[in-house]
Amino acid sequence: MRATITIALFLMIGQLFGQAKEISTSPFSEITVQGAFKVTLVKASKAKVEIDYRNIDPKNVIVDTDGDEVEIRIRHHGFFDFDDDWNYKHNRTYATLTIYYTDLKRIDISEGVSIHADEPIVANRLKLKSRMGAEMKLNLQVKDLTLESSMGSEIDFTGTADYFELKASMGTDVDAAQLKCQDVRVSASMGATVKVYAENELDASANFGASVSCKGNPKHKSTSGTFGADFN
Repeated sequence: MRATITIALFLMIGQLFGQAKEISTSPFSEITVQGAFKVTLVKASKAKVEIDYRNIDPKNVIVDTDGDEVEIRIRHHGFFDFDDDWNYKHNRTYATLTIYYTDLKRIDISEGVSIHADEPIVANRLKLKSRMGAEMKLNLQVKDLTLESSMGSEIDFTGTADYFELKASMGTDVDAAQLKCQDVRVSASMGATVKVYAENELDASANFGASVSCKGNPKHKSTSGTFGADFN
């Protein structure tokens, strides 16, 4: 009886905490993730992916590599899909990903993905895209940075960039007030909230209730806004 209880407890703990599985991939510098994933980025000497499925059926997780890109997504599941991967309280169940990279050029996340890195991401040029409630929290050391954020995404950037160009729309929240940049170009619309830091030049446009605020007291500043835009 005691042995049976011990085995059952062991199985229960295993299901609760899960185990990370390493997935072999070809080298990549572009990452696309869609769906119920919490992602940690780690700089390494070899590119690979580790996944802890937790309560998500492994058969529903697809990992594809195509050229320089690795794509990870949930099979046939959308952001508003109420299925076996959604518990009775309608709180979403997430798998956890650890993505080991050697070089990064592009990150594209959507459908509720949450992504962060424990160490600064260093790159000459980096393109970022976040949609449909996805979250990015990154420390960056980038020369040329591009961000496109929309549909309720939440962005939190710190670090430095020489040039930062961003487009924000549809209720997205971009907090880059601690990302010290030389030159910043902003296009914000449809209720987006944007905070940036520019030391040399700010070129910002906003419309349809979007707001843009800037720290750093840039030497050159140009703003244009329509339909309830706000600058401060």
